[in-house]
Amino acid sequence: MRLMVVSRRYPPDQFSGTETVIANVVERARRRHEVRLVAGWQQDPTLLPADARKVQLAGAPKPVGWARLARAAADEARIFRPDVVLSNSIETPTGLAPTVTIVYDFNFGSSQRLATARLRGAFYRFQSRRLAKVVVISEATRRFAIERGFPADKLEVIYPGVDVDRFRPDPEVPPLPPRGEPAVLAYPSRILPGKAQHLAIEAFARLPEPWRERAELRIVGAVADEEYLAELRRAAAGLNVSFHTDVADIVPHYRSAHVILFPTMMEEGFGYTAAEGMACGKPVVHFRCAAVDEACTGAAVGVPAGDTSAMAAAVVELLGAPERCAELGRAGRRRVEQTFSWDAIWARYREVLFSIVR
Repeated sequence: MRLMVVSRRYPPDQFSGTETVIANVVERARRRHEVRLVAGWQQDPTLLPADARKVQLAGAPKPVGWARLARAAADEARIFRPDVVLSNSIETPTGLAPTVTIVYDFNFGSSQRLATARLRGAFYRFQSRRLAKVVVISEATRRFAIERGFPADKLEVIYPGVDVDRFRPDPEVPPLPPRGEPAVLAYPSRILPGKAQHLAIEAFARLPEPWRERAELRIVGAVADEEYLAELRRAAAGLNVSFHTDVADIVPHYRSAHVILFPTMMEEGFGYTAAEGMACGKPVVHFRCAAVDEACTGAAVGVPAGDTSAMAAAVVELLGAPERCAELGRAGRRRVEQTFSWDAIWARYREVLFSIVR
């Protein structure tokens, strides 16, 4: 199979769940197939694979960046002549070869239903009819897409994978800390308003004083909104809250925590924070939404979206129950190993791609 992959972003130039998916697919596809990568860059082109077609998106308005990526993909397709194209960029031209696009969610980085999001959703709908397949990353996202007019026969559900060798429990970290040491609550995620780190801080502030004095909240992740980060720092004044921004490796922050918080207010497509926390054997407390509930399936604690008092109460309950923490940790790890391991996820991608090539 000759596979061309097109991506607006690629790690380690930029990190998020979308880039993690496409990089893992490329890595596994290269073991047995011919692969050509066309990828945009924002920080440094040398961070992309040496053999990639690198497209400068840094400093370009979005429409200009989309046009550059589309032009580069068309040029590369004429040279490489792929059997099939896999893209996580919906604007990728569909005339290059049979094209599969991955759609992660429809929130477009916001917890609000904005007019621009509706316009983008309409373009997604139009483009989907010209694609060979549309991969969506949960059954919840599939239902959402069908409700908005996507052709059901084009949709394939393939979950994102989790690297279970990197995201794994740390045997040196007990379910709860020894007496006298702080319990570490962590929220690893991109730092932007829709991810609602401010609600994690609010929930932490609502912990009863004895628990609040014995706990620490760590906000961890790439900064997508500097003004929002400044607001968070002001909100955390006087609380035992620390910020770990743009870290080189987020995994140690999962593994050293006792409880993972996930109070996102977005209509998530999947919920990487919850899945990665479960892979590390941690109890996860999340705001309920369809896709995150689906990812966790009873291996985490869900509370009503936006209810920081309920989140604080769930944390207090866990901090007083080490056996419950350990039980949730084991259940979450099993869930990830059985459903989200990359070997199983790549097998599904290969199945879909080969069905199109045939």
